Amino acid sequence: MARTGEQNVEVDEVLQKIDHQKTISILDEMVKIKTENPPGNEEALCLYIEEKCRSLGLETKLISFQDKRPSLVAKFSQGHKHRSLLLNGHTDTVGIGEREAWSMDPYGCAIKDGKFFGRGTCDMKGGLASMLVAIETIINNGFDPMSDLIFSAVADEEDLGRGTMALTSSGALKGTSFAIFGEPTNMDIVTAHRGSLWLEVSARGVAAHGSMPVIGANSIVATSAFVDQLATIFSNKDTFSFPDDVSLNIGMICGGTKINVVPNMCSLGLDFRYSWGYDANLIVAMLKKIMKASQEKTPMIELNLKELQRRQAVSTEATNPLVQKCLTITSEVLNREMRPVSMPYSTDASILAQHMKIPVIILGPGKPSLAHSSNEYVELSALQDATKTYTALILKL
Repeated sequence: MARTGEQNVEVDEVLQKIDHQKTISILDEMVKIKTENPPGNEEALCLYIEEKCRSLGLETKLISFQDKRPSLVAKFSQGHKHRSLLLNGHTDTVGIGEREAWSMDPYGCAIKDGKFFGRGTCDMKGGLASMLVAIETIINNGFDPMSDLIFSAVADEEDLGRGTMALTSSGALKGTSFAIFGEPTNMDIVTAHRGSLWLEVSARGVAAHGSMPVIGANSIVATSAFVDQLATIFSNKDTFSFPDDVSLNIGMICGGTKINVVPNMCSLGLDFRYSWGYDANLIVAMLKKIMKASQEKTPMIELNLKELQRRQAVSTEATNPLVQKCLTITSEVLNREMRPVSMPYSTDASILAQHMKIPVIILGPGKPSLAHSSNEYVELSALQDATKTYTALILKL
C-alpha cells in the first residue's frame, strides 16, 4: 500500500533508500551523449530519459519544435491531487570551446577529488540525474507525493528556449501549480533572476577592392565605432541613466569575406541582462538613438537592429507559501539555514513565470560560475544533496 504524505512519512526514512551511486551512473551515461547547442540534437538523450521514466510507470509524451529536437513531459499521479509540482531540466549544453582548454576529455566523465568532470555535469545534467533518482526513489518504494508530479526534460534552453515554449503552447504543462528548475545554484534556493534581451546589430556597407578602401564603406570599421560607443555608455552608466544591474556582453562579431575585400557586412550579437522591473524597451530605444546618429555621420553604412530573444526577469515572492515550504524542507535536509537568493543569469523559468503565471524557484547542484566553463564539474557531495532535496520536496510539497 502506498504511504502518503498525509500520513506524515518521516523524510529520513525515504532518504535512506536513495541509491546515490545510481545518480553518478545516470550522469555518466548522460554526459557521454553529446547535446551541444548549436546544433542541439537532444533526441538521443531525450529518448534515454524517456525510457527511464517509462520503466517507472510514468506517462510520457514527446513534443518537438524541430527535427531531432524533442522535449519530454512525464507525469505521475496516484489519484488527482489539488496541485501539480513540476521538476524541469534541460538536455542541451553549450559547446566545449577550445579542446586545449580542457585538461581532460570533456565527454570522458572523469571523477577526481570528489568532482565529476565533463561538459554538462554542472549545467545541468547533474540536476537531471538527481531528479530522476529522486523520482525513482519515491515510486519504487511505494511513497505517494502530496502533489501530482510532472517532470520535463527540455531542449534548447541554452539558445532561445524553444523546447519549453513548445511545451507551454501545446498545453502539456497545463495544471502546473509550482515549478522547480534544476539549474546550478550551489543548492541555494533562487527566487529571482535577471531577464535577458538578445539583439543583433548589423552594418551593411559597400564592398570594394582592398587596395582601394576609400571607394568602399567598411562595415567592420562602422561596427567597431558602434562597439566603442557602447563601451563608453557602460563605463559611464550614471551619465546615461543606466542602473548598475543592467549589463552587456558583446558575445559575437561576424564580418568580412576575404582579407583583400572591403567588407560590406558585419554583425554584432549583444546580450543585455536586467533585473525585475526594468523596462528592456529602454535598451532598444538607446540603441536606435546611437544607430541614427551613426548613420548621419556615415550615410554609406546602413545599420539595422533585430531582436532575437527577450526573457523577462523572474521574481517569486519569498512569502509565497510554497516557497516558504521549500525553504523549510531544504533547511531540514541540508542542515543549514536557507534564505531566498537571486542570480545574475536567466533560465527557462522566465517562460513559465510569464506564460503560466505560476511561482517558480531554481534549485540545483553545481556552482553557477562553472557553467559554460572549461573543465566544468559538479561535486559528488552536491549531487547527493540535490537527490536528497528533490526527494524530500517531491514527497512533501
